[in-house]
Amino acid sequence: MPSWLVVGTQKGGTSSLHYMLKSNWHADIHINQGEKEIHYFSFDDNYAKGATVYQQRWDGPNATLGVCTGYRKRGEISATYLDYPKAAERAFALVPQAKIVLLLREPISRLVSSFNMRWQIEICGKLTWTRPDCFRGVTSREVIRENAVGPFQRAAALKVWTKCADGKVLKPECLRADFLAKLRNRSLTEMGTIDDCARRMPAEPLTTCLGYRTLSQKKLYKAMEDHAYIYRSIYVEHLQSWLRFYPPSQLLVLPSESLFADATRAAAMAAFATFLGLPATGVAVDPKVLSAPSPAATDGSPHENGRAYVVGEAPEDLAAPLRAWLCPKNRLLDKLLARHQLTANELRELSDDGTSSNLEPAAAAVEEDQSSQVRSGEGRTGRGRSLAADDKGSDAQASGGLPWLSRALAECTMTSMSKQRKQ
Repeated sequence: MPSWLVVGTQKGGTSSLHYMLKSNWHADIHINQGEKEIHYFSFDDNYAKGATVYQQRWDGPNATLGVCTGYRKRGEISATYLDYPKAAERAFALVPQAKIVLLLREPISRLVSSFNMRWQIEICGKLTWTRPDCFRGVTSREVIRENAVGPFQRAAALKVWTKCADGKVLKPECLRADFLAKLRNRSLTEMGTIDDCARRMPAEPLTTCLGYRTLSQKKLYKAMEDHAYIYRSIYVEHLQSWLRFYPPSQLLVLPSESLFADATRAAAMAAFATFLGLPATGVAVDPKVLSAPSPAATDGSPHENGRAYVVGEAPEDLAAPLRAWLCPKNRLLDKLLARHQLTANELRELSDDGTSSNLEPAAAAVEEDQSSQVRSGEGRTGRGRSLAADDKGSDAQASGGLPWLSRALAECTMTSMSKQRKQ
């Protein structure tokens, strides 16, 4: 059975990590055979096959349950484990001693990347899996019909074709407008649903209020892949689910960006190996793998996603309200990470570009702004305590150990202070 699991997040670098591990970055790590994601603990039909079938992904068809061959630390990567409702409980029942690794990406970037995949399927159908720039392959109504994956997808693609076609080309500016309009609509709808849940069932986990635990596998998959873009970015909700079963000492949280950047990739992989109880350097480690280009990449990097997108990041008029809405959730995440020390010491002082930084630039700006308020006597409460100081304690400090989280909380503080000044 596996001694470690990488449980997500979706669009958080799990494919890149899997590529480096299957490329033998570490000789003492045994990744599963076959396709990247097993989804054993998250998909009901896979779980129903039983633990012996699961073990066969490492030991082959003649595997005997509980009899493991080889000395290497075996594990697997399935991005659905983090946020599918039954995964943590099922994993603990079978592998309670396993080390659990979470890759957490900046939430808005994750959301946009996830929506990109679903939007491309809507526009391209089967072409999504045959070319990275699939929307450039949509050149006629006939192409849409030939590559349709279902009647609803075909109808949606034909509607976009009618609106955006210019000869045999879909106009990029029209596709961009279509993408952003649909993302904005989905986001507003989902935020409203989650806010309604919080009002109706404030003491219950979101997964209970949203009804995910009782859905059939087919309906759950559709809900998670088509309607849960924001929900899957509320990391504190999902981290708490895993902490209900596994002790903090068995969990490690890594910033996804540390795998994306050349300057921090080696440190992130070293933290991963150390957490598994393996040497991070030496004869078992092949550092060349960390810079070897993946066949799926278009930029010569080890990343496994070489897709072309019409929108890479959300524009500020869409991203800013989403970040503001996530502020309370990110504050709770930061406190949870700090309380249990779930991030790697090696990465706590590194920014995304690999440079050492005890305080992120945005947080430093908050600190300076707060200092000037104290000097000028602004921002006082009735008790003589600075509101800015209260905010600084909860937001500005990079206690959680994720650079993107530090920046997000600094922005939350600055927004809060700005509102206070206007009142």
